[in-house]
Amino acid sequence: MILALLWPKMSRAGAFAGIIVGGVTVVVWKQLSGGIFDLYEIVPGFLFALIAIVAVSKWKPQNA
Repeated sequence: MILALLWPKMSRAGAFAGIIVGGVTVVVWKQLSGGIFDLYEIVPGFLFALIAIVAVSKWKPQNA
């Protein structure tokens, strides 16, 4: 949502990638425990989704 409002180069494919990567990260992270996996799962979910949005939006930009 933040990138959709603040980054005009975000593409539809990037948004879908962020939704999928963020959701999968939260589900998988919740199942793991110990060390870094004790971190609240929304934090890595947000970070990985952000990376996925930027990467996919740069790789597959909007078609004018």
